[in-house]
Amino acid sequence: MKLNISTLILPIELNLCFTNDIPCYLNILTDWRKVEELYGDNRPLDDKQRRVIDANRHVMVKLIDPECGIIDRLYENKCFNFLHKNHTESGTDKLDKVDRILDIVRRRSVVDFKKLINALDTVGYPRLAQVLREGKGKSTKYNVLPIT
Repeated sequence: MKLNISTLILPIELNLCFTNDIPCYLNILTDWRKVEELYGDNRPLDDKQRRVIDANRHVMVKLIDPECGIIDRLYENKCFNFLHKNHTESGTDKLDKVDRILDIVRRRSVVDFKKLINALDTVGYPRLAQVLREGKGKSTKYNVLPIT
């Protein structure tokens, strides 16, 4: 059964901050451990997973060739639906297509993030898959992907 991410009820903590007894802003903190406990991998990406995509986006956009079969692989694995596939393939150039892939996966579930990692492994980008799997990149103390 596929759960619609928009219907998730997330355990959150609300922090209302006051200045001179006037509410000035609201912090909403999500406890991702509880979300994972409740929904497993069929949940939105957590902050670390989104950060690893963001930190390595510039390198992945340069290195991944969208014509290598990654779009078809993501479609076959049901990470992408027909509209996602068409949207990605209609990109203006190689960089735009890869950027669209990353945008779509970034907004989907952990299951789909793992499907991207498997697709990268399958189509010949095991180093990029390893970086995403291990959560490394420019934003951590390791700089595992040199900019070329």
